Amino acid sequence: MKQKLYLLITTLLISFLISEIALTLMTEKDLDGNLSFNYVHLKPYHLPILETAKKIKEIENNKLPDSLLVNYENENFTREYFNVRLIPDSLLGWVPNPIFKSTDGLYIYNRDGIRSRDILTEYPPKTKLRIAIFGDSYSHGDEVAFENTIGNYLEEFLAKNNVDSEVLNFAVSGYGIDQAFLRWNLINEQFKPDIVILGIQFENAKRNINLVRPFYYYITEIPYSKPRFVIEGNKLQLLKNPIVDITKTVDIIEHFNNWEFSHFEGFYSEENYNPNIFYYSKTISIVSSTFSQLLDEVDFYKPQHESFQVTYKVFEMFKDSVERKGQIFIPVHLPVKSDFDFLTQKFLDFAYDKKFIYDELFDALTKKANFVESYRALESWNKANDNEGLFMKHHYSPKANKIIANQIFDFIQNEHPQIFIHSARKD
Repeated sequence: MKQKLYLLITTLLISFLISEIALTLMTEKDLDGNLSFNYVHLKPYHLPILETAKKIKEIENNKLPDSLLVNYENENFTREYFNVRLIPDSLLGWVPNPIFKSTDGLYIYNRDGIRSRDILTEYPPKTKLRIAIFGDSYSHGDEVAFENTIGNYLEEFLAKNNVDSEVLNFAVSGYGIDQAFLRWNLINEQFKPDIVILGIQFENAKRNINLVRPFYYYITEIPYSKPRFVIEGNKLQLLKNPIVDITKTVDIIEHFNNWEFSHFEGFYSEENYNPNIFYYSKTISIVSSTFSQLLDEVDFYKPQHESFQVTYKVFEMFKDSVERKGQIFIPVHLPVKSDFDFLTQKFLDFAYDKKFIYDELFDALTKKANFVESYRALESWNKANDNEGLFMKHHYSPKANKIIANQIFDFIQNEHPQIFIHSARKD
């Protein structure tokens, strides 16, 4: 009996040792000592000081010296940075660099920071149906060329049906719904769109309670702060972007507990940064961190959570503001890779009786506005093509963007047929 017990203990210890060695080799480590395994951020966390400092230094190195700045100033825009796609902005946190083309030619912005086919693209006072798209990287069309974005396909569908239109892409990588609303608010009087499309990738709900992006996503390439809304007395109050000078960001992160705005950061909990003897084990850390992040992920979309409440109110404010201007507001559901994952779907169905992890928030928003639902069309195509082709590395493929654009076109045709009738009369 003792021999069997010794054998069991020995087997468990050897298995644990092998697990430790394997996981140690497989985990990734950044400059600050943060460890990750298959997108799981391992506890204890480390303040993102060195990584943020490195990225900000790279951005500052691409800043024009004052002696050159005057040569790039006119009444339309000011050139402040070269070779930086998303530049810091005192109001929105970050915006696309005007008159910019990425080295791979994938991303091009005109002087107004609108994603365009050419840097010299201009949008004069409108003479045709004008549609504006707002949202994050999925709406923006990360990883694909302008020709393969949702907006460009939508414009093509409308043209084929004799609707003279222009679709302006104001979406920005990394944005929350709060930033999308604030950007609409800034450009609305200048561009006066007839239709406002808001692409909603529901992870955006979490971004709505984030203040300093490196705390939300410690390996981010956008090392800036952002504005956010807080709820006071059942009303939204805007907390403006707190770090206008990005060179102060590292010092603020280093002394984060003493920062006057630290309690507004929805992704900072001091206990996650405290050393714990158990976390010296990679096995224990990975198991603990995985379960912790999974449970936290579910909580973000529950009605009692701040992210749910802020998102609901920002969405409501966005919709009401657009419609008060006499514009048409169209929200679009943009599912992500995990929404199509078989095991994820089975787990959510079994453990939480959910289709999506964000079901409750989605249901609440659909009571406020009629959504373009793209999931069924994407899922149908995905199944017919053996789960291949909907995504690039992380974002939508050209095919997926075309499917979504077609769903938006059908929605406009069914819900707003006056647009097509008006265009036919013009012809």
